[in-house]
Amino acid sequence: MIGVNRLLLATGLLILGQFGFAQEFVEVSVDEEKFKVSSSKGISIADFDNDGDDDFYVTASNEDIPNRLFRNDGNWNFTDVTEESGLGYIARSKTAIWFDANADGLLDIYVSNVRSRDQLFRNNGDGSFTNITESTGIINVNTPFSVLCGDLNGDFWPDIYVTNFLDQNQLWINKEDFSFQNKIIGSGAESKSKDMGAVMYDYDMDGDQDIYITYDGGDPNKLLENDGTGSFIDVAPDYNMDYQGFGMGVDFADFNHDGTYDIYVTNLYDNLLYLSSNNNFSDVAAFNGLNDYGMTWGVIAFDYNNDTHSDIYIINEYGFSPYSNILYRNNGNGNFVNVSNGTPMESNHNGFGGAYGDFDQDGKLDIVVANVTDPGVQVFKNQASAGNYVSFTLLDNSPNLFAIGAKVQVLVDGVWLYDEVTAGSGYNSQNSYNLHFGTGDIETVDAVKVIWTNGESQTFENVSTNKRYLLVNGSEMQEFDAIVYSEILAGNTPPPSDEVVITSSLKTENILSTWPNPVNDEFNISLSGQLKKVTVTNTAGQEINIPVSKFKENHWKMNTSLLPVGIYQIAITSESAIHYQRIIKQ
Repeated sequence: MIGVNRLLLATGLLILGQFGFAQEFVEVSVDEEKFKVSSSKGISIADFDNDGDDDFYVTASNEDIPNRLFRNDGNWNFTDVTEESGLGYIARSKTAIWFDANADGLLDIYVSNVRSRDQLFRNNGDGSFTNITESTGIINVNTPFSVLCGDLNGDFWPDIYVTNFLDQNQLWINKEDFSFQNKIIGSGAESKSKDMGAVMYDYDMDGDQDIYITYDGGDPNKLLENDGTGSFIDVAPDYNMDYQGFGMGVDFADFNHDGTYDIYVTNLYDNLLYLSSNNNFSDVAAFNGLNDYGMTWGVIAFDYNNDTHSDIYIINEYGFSPYSNILYRNNGNGNFVNVSNGTPMESNHNGFGGAYGDFDQDGKLDIVVANVTDPGVQVFKNQASAGNYVSFTLLDNSPNLFAIGAKVQVLVDGVWLYDEVTAGSGYNSQNSYNLHFGTGDIETVDAVKVIWTNGESQTFENVSTNKRYLLVNGSEMQEFDAIVYSEILAGNTPPPSDEVVITSSLKTENILSTWPNPVNDEFNISLSGQLKKVTVTNTAGQEINIPVSKFKENHWKMNTSLLPVGIYQIAITSESAIHYQRIIKQ
């Protein structure tokens, strides 16, 4: 059981932590000429070709060096497909983000550059990309340090937030059809300070995407709380998170299994671990052995050994301050142990960005690190002795097809594990879209709960471990199949093959879909069961009478043409439940 494992792990770590762990990761990129990308600062991991395994893109900060795209061909064979893809963009590139800008089932890529215009490349679906920047309306010619993607205004289209160093940050709202509008002014997310790394996640778990930003040069960090419409307020001072130092990177996880997200911030000198407790955050890095003194840029929060506890890997610029990279193992009782001494994970180079993905699909998370000097890009294979796991690939039934912001919770031996889909984290980097959970020695988890971006949830019981699953909004969970996955993304919905196993024992009833949001003249409701009642209330709690008519079987329409502009809550009552949703009337 988990409790017994924690005691055994803690005892073992006290001994092994003194000597390091021999070869829990091995560098597979050693002497590989193709990975020697000079001036590399960012790593962005995603499955760009929809074949079921993760690929990665490398940004080069030297204006004479092209960015690189590496396609995963299996068995640790990566092919440099930069030339044929058309993604060998040459600029002082900082970071890149994979996201589906036009809801066609293909991941496009946004590339940010220092003092030259950021670029957006459309995925053509045949391995090639087309630069469509000129027609998108996106103009950012600054010094970007972070690019994040998620639905910020509640319309289910993925938007873009860019932090710029000493220039105005940018908030690019997706207007569909590869068209974007900068809505930064008046959003509350403005900043022209020393903005560095950032992360977009739902810190207060209220259903919308918030943003935490780190700052260099003594400027206070910010926690931008989203009201769901793309309007923000900085609440960092309220939660003791407005640290003033030399912040660089950031990542989040529930490190102590209390059901709320914590934050780890990299910094010149002491790093920070903000644990959430009683509606406040406290820095416990020094107490927990996490206050590295190096020039730390990248950070990865992940469970590398599948023991249910989120570990931390930090990436140091060794040439600036001679401190190695460190893999901190979370022993589950509040303490972390450096387990990288004497291993390849020390990586005494000038590291910046880093990200994770399960490249060989063996149920253990691997790492890619970007260095500005030799050896360039380092690819680390995870060969640790690890526990069981479950992983999930999510697809939504909205324009946010890859489900950025959707949450998965896994119940393991009475403990809930939490994570959510993000696009952008750490420093100049992006982790895999797949969500991964270690389950220790547990072979069947009690429950898996999925909370989709429209607020609807599904729960599945008695789920077998050591498998990757495909979760499609409104459908049963099924074992991941690359052919089924690619067909769904292509707009087809093939039946599961004989090899695909339906694993859930609890099916969500009365599946609900609503659209559009924001709404103008008409709001649509699709419900698999019977619609009993629809109640609309404004922000003052006043009920507003709006006619609802049945359009066809399981489909109703609500006339919102006379509804004043504003934010409203809708309560949709079915035969067995009340579904709550917030909508925006334009």
